[in-house]
Amino acid sequence: MPATSTASTSRGRPFGLYLLIWCSLLLVASSGSYLTIIDQTVGALPLMKRLYWNELRERSTKVAILRSDYSAARSGDHPEYYYDLSSYWQLLVYSDETSFEMITDKQLAEGLDKSFNVLVLPWAVCMNDQQRESVLRFVRAGNGLIATGPLGPRNADCSWKGWEFMTEVTGVREIESFTPEGATYAAWRGEQYFSGAVAPGMLVELPPHEFTVGMAPAPDIYWSDAQWKPMEGSSAEDVAIGVHGSYGNGRVVWFGYNERLTAARDQKPLDALARDAIRWVSRQPLIAVASWPHHAPAAVTVAGDVGDNRDAAEAAAAMLRDAKIPGTLFVSAGGVPRSRGAVEIAATADPAIPMVDRVVVAQIQTLREAKSALEQAGLSPVVGFKPPNDQWNLDTTVALRSAGYQYFLDRSQSRRAAVEIIEFPSATWFGKRVEVGRIGAGWPDDFDAVARYKGPTPWREDLADAFLHDFEMNRFLGGLYTLHFGSQLLGTPQNIRIVRSAVERLKARQPWFASAQEVVQWWATREKLRVETHKVNQHRIRMSLVNRNRYEVDGVSVYLHLPVPAAKIRLISELIGKTLPAFELDPLGERLRLDFPRLGRESSHVSLVALDES
Repeated sequence: MPATSTASTSRGRPFGLYLLIWCSLLLVASSGSYLTIIDQTVGALPLMKRLYWNELRERSTKVAILRSDYSAARSGDHPEYYYDLSSYWQLLVYSDETSFEMITDKQLAEGLDKSFNVLVLPWAVCMNDQQRESVLRFVRAGNGLIATGPLGPRNADCSWKGWEFMTEVTGVREIESFTPEGATYAAWRGEQYFSGAVAPGMLVELPPHEFTVGMAPAPDIYWSDAQWKPMEGSSAEDVAIGVHGSYGNGRVVWFGYNERLTAARDQKPLDALARDAIRWVSRQPLIAVASWPHHAPAAVTVAGDVGDNRDAAEAAAAMLRDAKIPGTLFVSAGGVPRSRGAVEIAATADPAIPMVDRVVVAQIQTLREAKSALEQAGLSPVVGFKPPNDQWNLDTTVALRSAGYQYFLDRSQSRRAAVEIIEFPSATWFGKRVEVGRIGAGWPDDFDAVARYKGPTPWREDLADAFLHDFEMNRFLGGLYTLHFGSQLLGTPQNIRIVRSAVERLKARQPWFASAQEVVQWWATREKLRVETHKVNQHRIRMSLVNRNRYEVDGVSVYLHLPVPAAKIRLISELIGKTLPAFELDPLGERLRLDFPRLGRESSHVSLVALDES
């Protein structure tokens, strides 16, 4: 019995020791997991000497909106013209659930208290020196300014003073304010802080009104004609009507047009643009999906409108095949090339039968006949259409989808250098929506190039310079350039060499070449990618990317506009098993590009972006 008792005691002691060790290890593992969770959310602990808890407190956005009696007086008997602009910003900020306060001329002159970090000056034409100095102090201190129209060129009594104040705070030079004659457009660049709201090359027609234009490097918005050509200047920099930048430690956004005078169809993106401007100047992160795959600077679609001219179709198909690029030919049944390789064949119809003067049922019939004729020739499926004589109406979009098309080429009413996905209810499935793509193809075509050509006849290959010039404007916008030609001029077998010359020179600029169908498929895919971002603290931003497509997507890039310039970036995945994207920070440290080589179908990516953590 004693021997048995001794053995039992000796076995009990190691068990207790093992239990203690096991509990200690569990505690260490739990603490490590907890610290990992902390590191992947709000950031590292003070003991890790990276981030202190007092930095977690972020000042919320509070906007001061000037309601100026000085500037209202310039409207004479109609001060409501000015007050409507102040009310516009008041309603906009209120609808965004952002704290704000309307301020008077006197409050601005006395200086804003530290609770404000954004100042909005809508058409503050008339200002006194105390107000101007108050604005400069406010922005130098690291706050944000949004100004529209002429900024302070007149004194409080609206007598003339000069543009020096506006030039100092916005950087815009050689400023003019006038009411232009004829059609006036504003054109927007892509891949900017507002690109989540505005498509590249968006054109907004501005009704006649006084607006302000000046010179600025790389403007966000410029004064344009209906084909993106800068008005009264050789470049967009000569006719800037929208910029963003910095002054002192603060951020500044300026728009030169009246933000309330656009057509109703354009007001929604302009409202979203104004909201993004507030977010940017208040140093909130902004995010947008890159316009084109693999962060290409622009896209190019070579589109030949050859109709029933088979010789032109075969010459164009051979040119595209030899250049080793995709392209699209719009043909009727008699114009199908015998050898087409990878060239997309799309449909067109008899130009003698206008689409716009016919009811939907008749348009559907015409579209089905054009599609059937090509598919019977062995082309399947045919998904694209170019309206004859570039004429179409809203009924045409419905007819196109009913006839089985996915897109159409729009050369007459382009309002963006990109694709617009038009949605409408399905006629067969309750609650389901169907889509048709509208390719904005308003760039000058071969007819315009020939009209501008000053060289000899027969034409030399320097005629292609016109296409290169237009492409460079498109590259500045970051949009889609359609190199469009017909069968009567540059599409003939004798002249297709000029198109080939333009294509080879475009290849050196490294855009994304794609057929019309590929461009529409990409844009439809892009529209089903959802990105969101918010600031966790001064050093951490959470961003998410969701692929809502039911297929994998390659070549997606995302641009994250940082609240402050950064020198060092670290990415942390919040989802187990997800590969972190490659990334690149721009030279100024203000914009981060994240490259996702492949997104799984209906998948999510959530990452933390750590800024300048040592």
